[in-house]
Amino acid sequence: MRRLIDFLLLALPLATIVSAQEATDPHLKPEEIALAEQNLKRVLAGPGEEAFLQIFIKASIVPDPAIDTSFVYDLVLRFDPERYHSPRVGLYPLNFEDQFILWGKRIAVYTRSTSWQSGRFYLHDISSGQQAWIYTDDARRLYIPEPQKLPPAKGQNAAIFSQWLKIIHAIKPGTDLRTMSRWLRLMHHQSRKAVLKENGS
Repeated sequence: MRRLIDFLLLALPLATIVSAQEATDPHLKPEEIALAEQNLKRVLAGPGEEAFLQIFIKASIVPDPAIDTSFVYDLVLRFDPERYHSPRVGLYPLNFEDQFILWGKRIAVYTRSTSWQSGRFYLHDISSGQQAWIYTDDARRLYIPEPQKLPPAKGQNAAIFSQWLKIIHAIKPGTDLRTMSRWLRLMHHQSRKAVLKENGS
């Protein structure tokens, strides 16, 4: 009996630690990833943005093993500008860099609203094969919205996220030359596969 009591006393702190880790587990569950991907699509292509809805292919939220932790997630977007069609304009009007910066600014605001930590934003043009990425921390430094206009941070309910969407979709597409040059300097023209291989993942 005494041995059993000693064992239980020793096991108690371990059980407490495990319980605490589970309570603060930063891993996203499959249903949370699915919701985050739905929200990311809404961030990048709003209901009235017909051109973006046409070229959008897929938005993925995936763990970033290159940062040496499974608690960081990459935002991976694939699009195809050749899917664009308009009776008024022939070709899709934005080049790859302009698209990257515009969506990068939206990512900068969106990642301020999430409860999970992001690592990199990847953009892949499947028609030309162009790929590039930027650290989401860098994107947030390059584009800083007015703090007094931001909803509560880490909001997960639909009403609060709708407030974030209004701010995100109000971002102006234009970028001054000085800021654009900073974006271009921090862009890495590299695929996610190359990044993971480079980091031994």
